[in-house]
Amino acid sequence: MYLVKFAKDSFQLAMLICICLLQTFSFAQGIWTQKAIFPGGARQELIGLSINGKGYIGTGWQASSPIYKDWWEYDPVLDSWTQKASIPTTDSGYRGGSGFVIGNDGYICVADSAIIALWKYDVTLNSWMQKASFPQNTRIWCSAFSIGNKGYLGLGNDGSGMYSDFYEYDSQSDSWSQIAFFGGGNREDAFAFTLQNKGYVGGGSDGSVSKNDFWVYDPLMDAWTQKANIVPSSPWEADAGFAISTINKGFMKRGFSFSMYDPNTNSWSVKATYPGDIAAATASFSIGSKGYIACGATFSANYSDKLWEYTPDTASGIKEIENLTASIYPNPSSGNFSITINEKEFNVIVYDVTGKVVYESQNEKQINLTDKPKGIYFLKITSDNKIYSQKIIIQ
Repeated sequence: MYLVKFAKDSFQLAMLICICLLQTFSFAQGIWTQKAIFPGGARQELIGLSINGKGYIGTGWQASSPIYKDWWEYDPVLDSWTQKASIPTTDSGYRGGSGFVIGNDGYICVADSAIIALWKYDVTLNSWMQKASFPQNTRIWCSAFSIGNKGYLGLGNDGSGMYSDFYEYDSQSDSWSQIAFFGGGNREDAFAFTLQNKGYVGGGSDGSVSKNDFWVYDPLMDAWTQKANIVPSSPWEADAGFAISTINKGFMKRGFSFSMYDPNTNSWSVKATYPGDIAAATASFSIGSKGYIACGATFSANYSDKLWEYTPDTASGIKEIENLTASIYPNPSSGNFSITINEKEFNVIVYDVTGKVVYESQNEKQINLTDKPKGIYFLKITSDNKIYSQKIIIQ
Protein backbone atom coordinates (compact mmCIF):
# COMPACT_ATOMS: atom_id res chain seq x y z
CA MET A 1 0.00 0.00 0.00
CA TYR A 2 2.73 2.40 0.91
CA LEU A 3 5.61 3.60 -1.21
CA VAL A 4 9.09 2.83 0.07
CA LYS A 5 10.23 5.82 2.05
CA PHE A 6 13.26 6.67 -0.02
CA ALA A 7 11.97 5.93 -3.51
CA LYS A 8 11.78 9.60 -4.38
CA ASP A 9 13.20 11.21 -7.47
CA SER A 10 14.76 14.05 -5.51
CA PHE A 11 16.78 11.88 -3.12
CA GLN A 12 20.09 11.94 -4.97
CA LEU A 13 19.91 15.71 -5.29
CA ALA A 14 19.13 15.95 -1.60
CA MET A 15 22.14 13.79 -0.76
CA LEU A 16 24.40 15.95 -2.88
CA ILE A 17 23.26 19.28 -1.46
CA CYS A 18 23.09 18.09 2.12
CA ILE A 19 26.64 16.75 2.18
CA CYS A 20 27.89 19.86 0.41
CA LEU A 21 26.39 21.87 3.25
CA LEU A 22 28.79 20.16 5.63
CA GLN A 23 31.59 22.20 4.10
CA THR A 24 29.78 25.51 4.63
CA PHE A 25 29.66 25.41 8.42
CA SER A 26 33.24 25.00 9.54
CA PHE A 27 32.59 25.48 13.24
CA ALA A 28 30.60 23.01 15.32
CA GLN A 29 29.54 22.73 18.94
CA GLY A 30 28.96 19.75 21.16
CA ILE A 31 30.27 16.21 21.08
CA TRP A 32 28.99 13.06 19.38
CA THR A 33 29.98 9.73 20.96
CA GLN A 34 29.18 6.28 19.61
CA LYS A 35 27.52 4.06 22.20
CA ALA A 36 26.58 0.36 22.42
CA ILE A 37 25.43 -1.20 19.14
CA PHE A 38 21.68 -1.82 19.01
CA PRO A 39 21.36 -5.64 19.33
CA GLY A 40 17.95 -5.83 17.66
CA GLY A 41 19.47 -5.53 14.20
CA ALA A 42 19.98 -2.75 11.69
CA ARG A 43 16.71 -1.14 10.53
CA GLN A 44 14.87 2.03 9.55
CA GLU A 45 11.54 3.79 10.32
CA LEU A 46 11.52 2.81 13.99
CA ILE A 47 10.10 4.59 17.05
CA GLY A 48 12.19 6.19 19.82
CA LEU A 49 11.06 7.34 23.29
CA SER A 50 12.61 8.10 26.69
CA ILE A 51 10.95 7.19 29.99
CA ASN A 52 12.36 7.59 33.52
CA GLY A 53 15.97 7.98 32.46
CA LYS A 54 15.96 5.13 29.94
CA GLY A 55 15.68 5.13 26.16
CA TYR A 56 13.32 2.86 24.22
CA ILE A 57 13.27 1.95 20.54
CA GLY A 58 11.42 -0.65 18.51
CA THR A 59 9.38 -1.60 15.43
CA GLY A 60 10.77 -0.65 12.00
CA TRP A 61 11.93 -2.73 9.06
CA GLN A 62 14.47 -3.69 6.44
CA ALA A 63 13.61 -4.33 2.83
CA SER A 64 15.08 -7.82 3.08
CA SER A 65 13.63 -8.82 6.46
CA PRO A 66 10.26 -9.02 8.23
CA ILE A 67 8.72 -5.92 9.80
CA TYR A 68 9.53 -5.75 13.51
CA LYS A 69 7.28 -5.49 16.58
CA ASP A 70 10.02 -5.81 19.20
CA TRP A 71 10.85 -3.30 21.95
CA TRP A 72 14.23 -2.52 23.55
CA GLU A 73 15.43 -0.50 26.56
CA TYR A 74 18.69 1.45 26.62
CA ASP A 75 20.42 2.21 29.96
CA PRO A 76 22.77 5.21 29.51
CA VAL A 77 24.56 4.55 32.81
CA LEU A 78 25.53 0.99 31.86
CA ASP A 79 25.60 1.75 28.10
CA SER A 80 23.65 -1.46 27.54
CA TRP A 81 20.49 -2.73 25.85
CA THR A 82 17.81 -5.07 27.24
CA GLN A 83 15.03 -6.61 25.18
CA LYS A 84 11.58 -5.97 26.62
CA ALA A 85 8.10 -7.32 25.86
CA SER A 86 7.18 -7.18 22.19
CA ILE A 87 3.96 -5.50 21.10
CA PRO A 88 1.24 -8.21 21.47
CA THR A 89 -0.29 -7.69 18.04
CA THR A 90 -1.37 -10.25 15.50
CA ASP A 91 0.13 -8.02 12.81
CA SER A 92 3.57 -9.02 11.56
CA GLY A 93 4.99 -5.73 12.78
CA TYR A 94 4.99 -1.99 12.20
CA ARG A 95 6.99 0.64 10.33
CA GLY A 96 6.77 4.40 10.08
CA GLY A 97 5.07 4.76 13.47
CA SER A 98 5.21 7.59 16.01
CA GLY A 99 5.21 7.86 19.78
CA PHE A 100 4.88 10.11 22.81
CA VAL A 101 5.26 9.85 26.59
CA ILE A 102 2.65 10.74 29.22
CA GLY A 103 3.83 10.51 32.82
CA ASN A 104 5.71 7.25 33.25
CA ASP A 105 4.09 5.51 30.29
CA GLY A 106 5.03 5.32 26.64
CA TYR A 107 2.48 5.41 23.84
CA ILE A 108 3.12 4.29 20.28
CA CYS A 109 0.86 4.96 17.30
CA VAL A 110 1.25 2.31 14.61
CA ALA A 111 -0.71 1.69 11.43
CA ASP A 112 -2.13 -1.49 10.01
CA SER A 113 -4.41 -1.87 6.99
CA ALA A 114 -7.46 -0.48 8.79
CA ILE A 115 -6.55 1.72 11.78
CA ILE A 116 -3.80 3.54 13.63
CA ALA A 117 -3.59 1.47 16.78
CA LEU A 118 -2.52 3.12 20.02
CA TRP A 119 -0.51 0.95 22.40
CA LYS A 120 0.41 1.95 25.96
CA TYR A 121 3.66 0.59 27.40
CA ASP A 122 3.90 0.18 31.19
CA VAL A 123 7.58 0.34 32.15
CA THR A 124 7.06 -1.10 35.64
CA LEU A 125 5.06 -4.11 34.48
CA ASN A 126 6.89 -4.43 31.13
CA SER A 127 3.52 -4.87 29.48
CA TRP A 128 1.39 -3.43 26.67
CA MET A 129 -2.27 -2.43 26.61
CA GLN A 130 -4.20 -1.36 23.54
CA LYS A 131 -6.01 1.96 23.94
CA ALA A 132 -8.46 3.97 21.84
CA SER A 133 -7.48 3.95 18.19
CA PHE A 134 -6.72 7.13 16.27
CA PRO A 135 -10.13 8.37 15.02
CA GLN A 136 -9.15 9.00 11.40
CA ASN A 137 -7.96 6.77 8.57
CA THR A 138 -4.79 4.77 8.84
CA ARG A 139 -1.52 6.42 7.82
CA ILE A 140 2.22 6.33 8.47
CA TRP A 141 5.03 8.90 8.85
CA CYS A 142 2.94 10.99 11.26
CA SER A 143 4.31 13.43 13.85
CA ALA A 144 3.73 13.18 17.60
CA PHE A 145 4.51 14.99 20.85
CA SER A 146 3.04 15.27 24.35
CA ILE A 147 2.16 18.14 26.68
CA GLY A 148 1.22 17.30 30.28
CA ASN A 149 -1.24 14.41 30.30
CA LYS A 150 -2.14 14.84 26.64
CA GLY A 151 -0.60 13.31 23.54
CA TYR A 152 -0.78 14.78 20.04
CA LEU A 153 -0.67 13.05 16.65
CA GLY A 154 -1.14 14.38 13.14
CA LEU A 155 0.06 14.80 9.56
CA GLY A 156 1.23 11.65 7.72
CA ASN A 157 0.55 9.74 4.51
CA ASP A 158 -2.11 7.11 3.82
CA GLY A 159 -0.60 5.99 0.51
CA SER A 160 -2.85 8.18 -1.61
CA GLY A 161 -2.34 11.56 0.02
CA MET A 162 -0.98 13.58 2.93
CA TYR A 163 -2.68 15.36 5.80
CA SER A 164 -2.49 18.52 7.91
CA ASP A 165 -4.94 17.50 10.66
CA PHE A 166 -3.93 17.02 14.30
CA TYR A 167 -5.63 15.24 17.20
CA GLU A 168 -5.24 15.36 20.96
CA TYR A 169 -5.29 12.19 23.08
CA ASP A 170 -6.52 12.42 26.68
CA SER A 171 -4.96 9.60 28.69
CA GLN A 172 -7.44 10.00 31.56
CA SER A 173 -10.55 9.51 29.42
CA ASP A 174 -8.81 7.38 26.77
CA SER A 175 -10.29 9.53 24.03
CA TRP A 176 -9.26 11.61 21.01
CA SER A 177 -10.46 15.07 19.93
CA GLN A 178 -9.50 17.17 16.94
CA ILE A 179 -7.46 20.34 17.43
CA ALA A 180 -6.48 23.14 15.04
CA PHE A 181 -5.09 22.05 11.68
CA PHE A 182 -1.31 22.32 11.35
CA GLY A 183 -0.45 25.74 9.94
CA GLY A 184 2.12 24.52 7.41
CA GLY A 185 -0.17 22.39 5.28
CA ASN A 186 -0.15 18.71 4.31
CA ARG A 187 3.06 16.75 4.84
CA GLU A 188 4.79 13.61 6.07
CA ASP A 189 7.94 12.87 8.09
CA ALA A 190 7.98 16.14 10.05
CA PHE A 191 10.02 16.05 13.26
CA ALA A 192 8.47 17.07 16.59
CA PHE A 193 9.48 17.82 20.18
CA THR A 194 8.11 19.53 23.30
CA LEU A 195 9.53 22.57 25.13
CA GLN A 196 7.95 24.70 27.86
CA ASN A 197 4.52 23.05 27.51
CA LYS A 198 4.34 23.71 23.79
CA GLY A 199 4.68 21.38 20.83
CA TYR A 200 7.10 22.12 18.00
CA VAL A 201 6.78 20.59 14.52
CA GLY A 202 8.82 21.27 11.40
CA GLY A 203 10.48 19.99 8.28
CA GLY A 204 9.10 16.94 6.52
CA SER A 205 7.97 16.76 2.91
CA ASP A 206 4.84 17.47 0.88
CA GLY A 207 5.82 14.72 -1.56
CA SER A 208 7.75 16.93 -3.95
CA VAL A 209 9.61 19.46 -1.77
CA SER A 210 11.27 19.01 1.61
CA LYS A 211 10.03 21.73 3.94
CA ASN A 212 12.10 24.24 5.93
CA ASP A 213 9.28 25.83 7.96
CA PHE A 214 8.89 25.36 11.70
CA TRP A 215 5.78 25.78 13.88
CA VAL A 216 4.78 25.85 17.55
CA TYR A 217 1.45 24.67 18.98
CA ASP A 218 -0.02 26.35 22.07
CA PRO A 219 -2.64 24.06 23.69
CA LEU A 220 -4.14 26.92 25.73
CA MET A 221 -4.90 28.89 22.56
CA ASP A 222 -5.38 25.84 20.31
CA ALA A 223 -3.30 27.66 17.73
CA TRP A 224 -0.21 27.15 15.58
CA THR A 225 2.34 29.96 15.13
CA GLN A 226 5.13 29.93 12.58
CA LYS A 227 8.64 30.37 13.97
CA ALA A 228 12.08 30.84 12.41
CA ASN A 229 12.80 28.57 9.44
CA ILE A 230 15.09 25.60 9.96
CA VAL A 231 18.82 26.20 9.46
CA PRO A 232 20.52 25.02 7.33
CA SER A 233 18.03 25.17 4.48
CA SER A 234 18.12 21.91 2.53
CA PRO A 235 15.95 19.74 0.31
CA TRP A 236 16.73 16.84 2.64
CA GLU A 237 13.88 15.87 4.97
CA ALA A 238 14.57 16.54 8.65
CA ASP A 239 14.23 13.03 10.04
CA ALA A 240 15.08 13.33 13.74
CA GLY A 241 14.26 15.79 16.49
CA PHE A 242 14.47 15.90 20.27
CA ALA A 243 14.43 18.43 23.09
CA ILE A 244 16.84 18.70 26.01
CA SER A 245 14.71 20.34 28.68
CA THR A 246 17.62 20.88 31.09
CA ILE A 247 18.92 23.60 28.77
CA ASN A 248 15.55 24.48 27.19
CA LYS A 249 16.73 23.76 23.64
CA GLY A 250 15.43 21.71 20.72
CA PHE A 251 17.57 19.81 18.22
CA MET A 252 17.03 18.64 14.66
CA LYS A 253 19.00 16.40 12.28
CA ARG A 254 18.58 16.46 8.50
CA GLY A 255 20.96 14.26 6.59
CA PHE A 256 24.32 14.79 8.29
CA SER A 257 23.66 18.38 9.37
CA PHE A 258 22.52 19.04 12.93
CA SER A 259 21.07 22.23 14.44
CA MET A 260 19.81 23.65 17.73
CA TYR A 261 16.70 25.77 18.28
CA ASP A 262 16.53 28.39 21.03
CA PRO A 263 12.89 29.29 21.83
CA ASN A 264 13.98 32.37 23.79
CA THR A 265 15.57 33.98 20.74
CA ASN A 266 13.52 32.09 18.10
CA SER A 267 16.72 31.17 16.28
CA TRP A 268 18.57 28.16 14.90
CA SER A 269 22.32 27.54 15.06
CA VAL A 270 24.33 24.81 13.34
CA LYS A 271 26.02 22.36 15.69
CA ALA A 272 28.43 19.43 15.45
CA THR A 273 27.98 17.46 12.23
CA TYR A 274 26.23 14.13 12.75
CA PRO A 275 29.03 11.53 12.41
CA GLY A 276 26.93 8.50 11.52
CA ASP A 277 27.12 6.81 8.13
CA ILE A 278 23.33 6.61 7.86
CA ALA A 279 21.54 9.81 6.95
CA ALA A 280 17.78 9.24 7.35
CA ALA A 281 14.82 7.28 8.86
CA THR A 282 16.45 7.20 12.31
CA ALA A 283 14.95 7.09 15.81
CA SER A 284 15.70 9.80 18.37
CA PHE A 285 15.16 10.56 22.05
CA SER A 286 16.81 12.47 24.90
CA ILE A 287 17.80 11.48 28.43
CA GLY A 288 18.72 14.19 30.91
CA SER A 289 21.21 16.55 29.28
CA LYS A 290 21.98 14.33 26.29
CA GLY A 291 20.32 13.39 23.02
CA TYR A 292 20.44 10.10 21.12
CA ILE A 293 19.99 9.06 17.49
CA ALA A 294 19.78 5.38 16.51
CA CYS A 295 19.70 3.18 13.40
CA GLY A 296 18.38 4.45 10.02
CA ALA A 297 18.94 3.82 6.32
CA THR A 298 20.07 5.28 3.01
CA PHE A 299 18.49 5.16 -0.43
CA SER A 300 20.86 2.38 -1.46
CA ALA A 301 19.38 0.09 1.24
CA ASN A 302 22.26 0.34 3.69
CA TYR A 303 20.97 0.01 7.25
CA SER A 304 22.49 0.90 10.60
CA ASP A 305 22.44 -0.58 14.08
CA LYS A 306 24.50 2.22 15.66
CA LEU A 307 23.55 4.51 18.54
CA TRP A 308 25.06 8.00 18.78
CA GLU A 309 24.97 10.20 21.89
CA TYR A 310 25.06 13.99 21.61
CA THR A 311 26.35 16.16 24.46
CA PRO A 312 25.66 19.87 23.87
CA ASP A 313 28.35 22.35 24.79
CA THR A 314 25.92 24.17 27.09
CA ALA A 315 25.56 20.98 29.13
CA SER A 316 29.18 19.84 29.16
CA GLY A 317 31.11 23.08 29.37
CA ILE A 318 32.90 22.12 26.16
CA LYS A 319 34.05 25.09 24.12
CA GLU A 320 33.40 25.48 20.42
CA ILE A 321 35.13 22.79 18.44
CA GLU A 322 36.57 23.33 14.98
CA ASN A 323 36.19 20.71 12.34
CA LEU A 324 39.25 18.61 11.54
CA THR A 325 41.91 20.51 9.58
CA ALA A 326 42.75 18.66 6.37
CA SER A 327 42.86 19.11 2.60
CA ILE A 328 42.60 16.87 -0.45
CA TYR A 329 44.29 17.36 -3.83
CA PRO A 330 44.17 17.38 -6.78
CA ASN A 331 40.44 17.93 -6.94
CA PRO A 332 39.05 17.22 -9.52
CA SER A 333 41.29 14.32 -10.52
CA SER A 334 41.24 11.14 -12.58
CA GLY A 335 40.66 9.16 -9.38
CA ASN A 336 43.92 9.47 -7.42
CA PHE A 337 43.71 11.86 -4.48
CA SER A 338 46.19 12.84 -1.75
CA ILE A 339 45.27 13.90 1.79
CA THR A 340 47.19 16.46 3.84
CA ILE A 341 46.49 15.99 7.54
CA ASN A 342 48.43 16.34 10.79
CA GLU A 343 46.55 13.60 12.66
CA LYS A 344 48.35 10.27 12.96
CA GLU A 345 45.18 8.20 13.32
CA PHE A 346 42.15 8.90 11.17
CA ASN A 347 39.43 7.17 9.17
CA VAL A 348 38.47 7.94 5.58
CA ILE A 349 35.08 7.18 4.01
CA VAL A 350 33.93 8.08 0.50
CA TYR A 351 30.24 8.06 -0.50
CA ASP A 352 28.58 8.24 -3.88
CA VAL A 353 25.59 10.56 -4.43
CA THR A 354 23.12 7.92 -3.18
CA GLY A 355 24.90 7.67 0.17
CA LYS A 356 26.51 4.30 -0.57
CA VAL A 357 30.00 3.80 0.88
CA VAL A 358 32.40 3.15 -2.03
CA TYR A 359 35.75 3.42 -0.21
CA GLU A 360 37.05 3.09 3.36
CA SER A 361 40.56 3.22 4.82
CA GLN A 362 42.49 3.97 8.00
CA ASN A 363 45.52 6.25 8.26
CA GLU A 364 46.03 6.20 4.48
CA LYS A 365 46.92 9.52 2.83
CA GLN A 366 46.60 8.21 -0.74
CA ILE A 367 43.14 7.39 -2.14
CA ASN A 368 42.75 5.38 -5.32
CA LEU A 369 39.29 5.67 -6.88
CA THR A 370 40.34 5.04 -10.47
CA ASP A 371 37.98 2.04 -10.62
CA LYS A 372 34.97 4.24 -9.85
CA PRO A 373 32.75 5.92 -12.47
CA LYS A 374 33.26 9.58 -13.25
CA GLY A 375 31.15 11.92 -11.19
CA ILE A 376 30.68 13.58 -7.80
CA TYR A 377 31.60 11.85 -4.52
CA PHE A 378 31.75 12.93 -0.89
CA LEU A 379 34.72 12.34 1.37
CA LYS A 380 34.57 12.28 5.16
CA ILE A 381 37.63 12.10 7.43
CA THR A 382 37.17 11.50 11.16
CA SER A 383 39.69 11.60 14.00
CA ASP A 384 38.51 11.44 17.60
CA ASN A 385 35.51 13.79 17.67
CA LYS A 386 36.64 15.95 14.75
CA ILE A 387 35.30 15.69 11.22
CA TYR A 388 36.40 16.98 7.81
CA SER A 389 34.10 16.67 4.80
CA GLN A 390 34.70 17.58 1.16
CA LYS A 391 33.07 17.08 -2.21
CA ILE A 392 35.46 15.41 -4.66
CA ILE A 393 35.13 14.94 -8.41
CA ILE A 394 36.41 12.17 -10.65
CA GLN A 395 36.70 13.34 -14.25
